[in-house]
Amino acid sequence: LMMGLPIDINLISVPQGYNSPYSQNSFHSKDLVKTDNSGKGVEGITAQVSIPQYLPLFGSPAMSNLIINVKVSENCCAYPLTFIAIMAHELSHILLEALRYSKKNNEICVDLTAMMIGFSEIIQTGRKVVEETQTANTIHTRTTTYGYLTDSHFFFAQKKIDHLLGGYKQRKRKL
Repeated sequence: LMMGLPIDINLISVPQGYNSPYSQNSFHSKDLVKTDNSGKGVEGITAQVSIPQYLPLFGSPAMSNLIINVKVSENCCAYPLTFIAIMAHELSHILLEALRYSKKNNEICVDLTAMMIGFSEIIQTGRKVVEETQTANTIHTRTTTYGYLTDSHFFFAQKKIDHLLGGYKQRKRKL
């Protein structure tokens, strides 16, 4: 069970150039990311879950062993914590859809969901990848940030979530 979802995940690795505007196959999104006029994402989509046309309600027997396809760009697999953070985000889409949550297509709500269900620390570690290359005497640094929260929004949310969950953990210990 991943995130309480009794589903099977079909993980599909796609090449790094999959999201190129020149590729016939690419990620499609119209929610909170820049797209071209055909609806193809143009701003660094790294993974995408395919939500079945009729996803059963969360907790219903029809959800058992349901196959969910997730396409993930091969370049994120080099960073295990980034991969886990990305998968937590993609599967949060399934969770919110199965709960029929009204803001299920809001990418910020999806990021917050992954944090709320326990992936906050992994996301904190995996959301930024820093790569350094050296040319002669110059060091070039490239930072890639995954997710839809700015740094300030991420740390604000993390602090709030830790505070909320900390209270529950204290009550659980007392019981």
